[in-house]
Amino acid sequence: MGLFDNFKKAEARSLKNPTVPVSADNFLHLMGWGDFHSTSGVTVNIDTALGVPAVWAAVNFISGTLASLPLEVYRGNERVTDGIGTWLNRAINPTTSSFQWRKYSYEQTLTGGRSVTLILRNGRGDVTDLVPLDPADLHVQEVMTSEFPTKTYRSKSRVYQASEVIDLTFMQKHNQIDIRGPIMANKDIIGLAIASARYGSKAFQSGGIPPAVLQGHFKAVQQLSGRPRMSRQRLRS
Repeated sequence: MGLFDNFKKAEARSLKNPTVPVSADNFLHLMGWGDFHSTSGVTVNIDTALGVPAVWAAVNFISGTLASLPLEVYRGNERVTDGIGTWLNRAINPTTSSFQWRKYSYEQTLTGGRSVTLILRNGRGDVTDLVPLDPADLHVQEVMTSEFPTKTYRSKSRVYQASEVIDLTFMQKHNQIDIRGPIMANKDIIGLAIASARYGSKAFQSGGIPPAVLQGHFKAVQQLSGRPRMSRQRLRS
């Protein structure tokens, strides 16, 4: 981190530019993922943000608490006991329990701002498994149909329809497609906490001695404050 790093002009790109690949860093920034440069000059991402005790405690406590609560689906006033409603309180696939899936989903939502789970069905349309997807590898976009607009989730190899996924978001932007993640929205204060911890660590590495010490004279302080200097005779009396 250099002295003039804050004056560097960031390169501006947009999703409308077809030359930008899906895996580019600026694409992840627009989607709420990747590395963010805070005003303190510290690079903030999910891993570094979780190094801040307050962020770690909040994400771990909220996700664990919500994942341990029973989850039920209602259609109107009636509880759903078939289809997707029967999978939310059981192992979603042979390798992932319901608690693991829900805790993972809440962790992704509380950090990057979005979690996406793929719904697998057999030929009859019955749900067979739920598979969590990496939201950083998905491009969410709106597609106009004959009746109303709908969302699609494009990965590097396939496009998923909105009916094929469970999309849990922290806070949506005005277009109801992009999201606001907690870490992205609070990157400056998180970066300040990381910078303060690094500064304190360096101070302790040098034996607790600060890199600079300010020294002054009582006479100079009196002159700057505009107060009259007391004579020795007056002091003696």
